[in-house]
Amino acid sequence: MFIGIDCGTQSTKAIVWNSDTKKIIGTGAAKYSVLMHRSGCQEQKSQWWIDALINAVREAIVNAKINPKDIKAIGVSGQQHGLVALDHQDQVVRDVKLWCDTEGTLALAKFESKQLYPLHKELGIHVPVAFTIAKLLWLKQAEPHLFSRIRKVLLPHEYINFWFTGNYRAEHGDASGTGYFNTYSRSWSQPILNQLNFHHDFTLPELIQSHEPAGIIKPAIADLFGFNHRVIIASGGGDNMMAAIGTGNTSENKLTISLGTSGTAYSHTFNQVDTEKYPDINAFCSSTNGYLPLVSTMNVTSATEKFRALFQVDLATFEQLISAAPIGSAGVSILPYLNGARLPNRPGATASIHGLSTMNMSQENILRALVEAISYNLVAGIMLFRKNGMRFKSAALVGGGANSPCWRQMMADITGLEINVPQETEAAALGAALQAQWCHLCNTDRYYEIQDLCDDSIQFNTAHYTMPIAENKQLYRQLFPEYMHLVKNHFGN
Repeated sequence: MFIGIDCGTQSTKAIVWNSDTKKIIGTGAAKYSVLMHRSGCQEQKSQWWIDALINAVREAIVNAKINPKDIKAIGVSGQQHGLVALDHQDQVVRDVKLWCDTEGTLALAKFESKQLYPLHKELGIHVPVAFTIAKLLWLKQAEPHLFSRIRKVLLPHEYINFWFTGNYRAEHGDASGTGYFNTYSRSWSQPILNQLNFHHDFTLPELIQSHEPAGIIKPAIADLFGFNHRVIIASGGGDNMMAAIGTGNTSENKLTISLGTSGTAYSHTFNQVDTEKYPDINAFCSSTNGYLPLVSTMNVTSATEKFRALFQVDLATFEQLISAAPIGSAGVSILPYLNGARLPNRPGATASIHGLSTMNMSQENILRALVEAISYNLVAGIMLFRKNGMRFKSAALVGGGANSPCWRQMMADITGLEINVPQETEAAALGAALQAQWCHLCNTDRYYEIQDLCDDSIQFNTAHYTMPIAENKQLYRQLFPEYMHLVKNHFGN
């Protein structure tokens, strides 16, 4: 038995994975909120994650009806880029600034302007404001008294591993989204770190490979859940890296599309991709000792939730409305940037509605236009993959949006790809559990290929398999460039 934990932006989820039956046999979840003190500010308290984790894991074990002593290893998936700063007593210095926090925009721009060479020349990856370095630069500028107290810096999943084990360790996948990690050498970038001017006692985590353990669970934490004292805590990783494992995206020419709070599309390569011409591709490392080229957009189900609340419609009604509207939403178009934009990279962007008239102003057209816009933005990223030489025949679709038949069909029609939905929908938590199993296998027997484990474990929901419809595909071939032209004109480039 293995446990996968997914510490997300809105909640923490836990699953119990039975490696014999290849089934999730127990689940648990606990929600929390986001602190938004100022425009661009998105923060949480780290203790919320720990409290939610405890409740979610206990619930998952109860639902699984198992003896906690049967758990062999635990894997943790975490929201990427968040800044957890600790002082010399390992106490959290301040509330955690999240991936979606954009307060560091100006500080990052100023830092970049002082560089002799662009940051991606040193790191092998372009650095958007979502990355951890932007939060550190903001903290140094806005709260220097707190910055001076920092002795350790962790990402969300690393902080949870630290809570579990007491070991200060990081793996390459999540580390590659910090803005101070060299993705070619797979090491911390000392030239970048030197410019941050931390206290002389500051240290960064020890780097480990993806199949290596973060450590063994602390006895007191094991007793908290009734686990044995030999439970391994796997290296873990960022939520996208774990969802890649949870969808079997651990070899080349595979594509995963996630329709969650944010939207992502990513593939897997064994060598770093050259993104010099394509700065919107995040050339991450994977959490399987490879690479995970990824594109992301910031407003997906977070945007649909806001619009649903505005129109006061539940999910079933939302599905009916977007299905009732015609392809192209009768001429209505939406730029869905309620919380800035990341694809295109415009942190200060705001949302707008275009093309409204007395003939097309309806709930169904506005809601479908929103879903089409979100989809177009992600497909724009997939087009960058194709320009970089990547080729796909199908895609695995995950996240809340994957539950919508209309949205599945839309993604098939706009991408021209066959859409597969995993049987187990908690892709990040499942990926964390599978990585935990991989880590356990590699530490008790021989090195085991992660792809073999994924092929043996992951099944897809045949009822949700979706083929593109030729007529719809042709319509979207005309509508997609029109939308991208609107985006280009809106931002003036």
